[in-house]
Parts: sequence; C-alpha cells; structure tokens
Amino acid sequence: MDMYRRTRTIYLFWQMNVRLQRDMENALSSFNMTPGQYIALSHLRSKHRYSAAELARKAGVSAQSMIELVLAIEKKGLIVREAVDKNPRVRRISLTVQGLETLVAIDAKIDRLEESLLSVITPTEVDIVRSSMIALLNRLAEGPL
Repeated sequence: MDMYRRTRTIYLFWQMNVRLQRDMENALSSFNMTPGQYIALSHLRSKHRYSAAELARKAGVSAQSMIELVLAIEKKGLIVREAVDKNPRVRRISLTVQGLETLVAIDAKIDRLEESLLSVITPTEVDIVRSSMIALLNRLAEGPL
C-alpha cells in the first residue's frame, strides 16, 4: 500500500483499469464473453432498443468496434437486431431470453468480483469513491483535458 503513496493519481487509475480488465476477462471467460460484449449487453438490460451507434456512444467505443461486438453477441443468440420502419438501415437491438439469462449469470459473477475488490473499504468510502469517479467521468465527458 505504501508503495502507491507518492504515485501519480493518473497512474493509479491506469493500474486499476489494467488489473480490473484482466480480472473481468477472467470472470467472463467461462461465458465466452469479452468485457466489451458484457458492457453492451448491460446497456440493453433497460429494454430500450438501441441502435449500434447509440450503444457505441453509451459504451464509449467507436461505432465500428460496437458493430463487431454486436455481431459477435448476435451470433451467440444473445441479441436480435430488427429494422425500424422509418429507416430500414437502422436496426434496433434487444436482448433475447437467452441473452437476459446470460446477463443475470454474468452479473452474479461480476458482483462477486466487485464485492471482493470493495471489501477492503467501508460502505461510506465506497460511496465517496463512486461519487468521485462519477464527477471525474463527467469531467472527461466534457472533452479533452
């Protein structure tokens, strides 16, 4: 713990990202899913039928990357894409029953991962970390630093 006291905060964020990415990949491997695919599925939980472009904006990835994610999870039978009357080129994406069941199972595994990570701090500290991260993400959403 002491080795991080004088470390730049931005480096700490990077280290957290690298390690969490690795742990999420390990947790998702039994579902043959990537973190990006899981994030896309998570956004579809709301029952809102997003286009791939809308999902890309929500997930913070390029439209091309999201198309690749969508095609991969569509092949697994976890989502369906349906054309919209007004613009047949826009296809709305929704979860299948299998997709929802898979998402519930993955969520349980990710919950355990998150609980393990956060077990070293108090619930009050968790609230502070969350609100601080949200503020920082909102700042990054404003544009380049």
